[in-house]
Amino acid sequence: MRPAHASQHLDQAEAAILAADYERAVEQLNQADLEMLALRQSERDRYLLSARGFWLQGLMYYSRSMMTEARHELTLARTSLVAQPSGQHLLCNVLLRLGNIGYYQESFDEANSYYRQSALLAARLDNHPLAAKALSNIGVIVTIQGQPDTALDYHLRALTHAEQGGDPDALSQCYRVLANLYSRQGPYSRATEFAAKSIALHSQIESRDTLATLYTEAGRIYRTVGDYRSARQYLHQAQELTRHNPNLINLTIVEVELAILASQQGDPEGWLAFAHHAFNEAHESPLVKAAACEQLALFYAARSDWPHSRHYFQQWREELERGGGDQSNGGLARMEATLCAAVGDWLAAVAAYQRAFSQPLSRYQLALTWQSYAILLAAMPARDPAAECAALQEAATLYRQLELPQQLAVVEAARADRLP
Repeated sequence: MRPAHASQHLDQAEAAILAADYERAVEQLNQADLEMLALRQSERDRYLLSARGFWLQGLMYYSRSMMTEARHELTLARTSLVAQPSGQHLLCNVLLRLGNIGYYQESFDEANSYYRQSALLAARLDNHPLAAKALSNIGVIVTIQGQPDTALDYHLRALTHAEQGGDPDALSQCYRVLANLYSRQGPYSRATEFAAKSIALHSQIESRDTLATLYTEAGRIYRTVGDYRSARQYLHQAQELTRHNPNLINLTIVEVELAILASQQGDPEGWLAFAHHAFNEAHESPLVKAAACEQLALFYAARSDWPHSRHYFQQWREELERGGGDQSNGGLARMEATLCAAVGDWLAAVAAYQRAFSQPLSRYQLALTWQSYAILLAAMPARDPAAECAALQEAATLYRQLELPQQLAVVEAARADRLP
């Protein structure tokens, strides 16, 4: 009976982790350990007890943003499961979570490797929900690396698996990442369509972390299209789900988005407060730390506080380098140009933009970069109205393709002012 008792305690620990009741989860894991002490190793392996214990301990660390500890436990689970035919479905989950750790720590090659292993194994097992999640995660990485067409192929393959599996978690993830892709490349009508589909599944999703991620992505998309009311609603829902949750990575991601929303709504106190808190808490993810640094650099630049802006710009660059992550979103080059312009080094500022234009930017980032380049040209001592108009025309064309009418109206009005 001991294997059954140990298994029951592990089941209860898993339910507690899902409900973010980590005190009860620890209690149940300890009880399972006590039951397993009386078992032979062969029994622990046969019933996957050791592997499940490592998995759940890793999952708990992961949920509390303790990524180093989570990686250790999940690696033990992986080692335990590789030779266990009955544990292959669990192995898919372990590989998927190891990929997530690599992603958050910006080890994209490592993350991609784990996701591919998980996707191949899940497809072989006809585990459609896990295949969908792994393929969609590969698509996210490919998107970051500037390959939107390849990313769309991965996302559509993932959606096919999710629809075959009928799992709400997998479906919501597929809709969410498609919304993310269309928010980068356009048209935005597709981004909001998939965001709405993802939100519609919220009542069927048990995981608080999954719900928080879903609401955060919806908030980001609605913020970009200028629907600040919906953006605030979804981001506050995400904040409530993460506020009392030890998963600080999810919390800090929400706070970065709230900082951006505050900046766009003319709330400097909220902008600074959310960005600072995210910066202070984002210990385990260079990806999130870099995003917080970006907001702080922009905040101080908006107040012409160049020493502080330069300080956070440098930290932003260091976080990206520390994580080995992608620096080609255009933001870093735009900030560098702003800092160069602040000291009158116009040639260096223009050179920073030229570097940005040579990078594989998403359509949205490219539009932002052309728009801010036009602002730089207008600030230069020797103005070139024709070059300013050309830059604004590039931005207008991209905003039109993205279906972002508010941004389009701004650049078209600016261009009209410069036409002879």
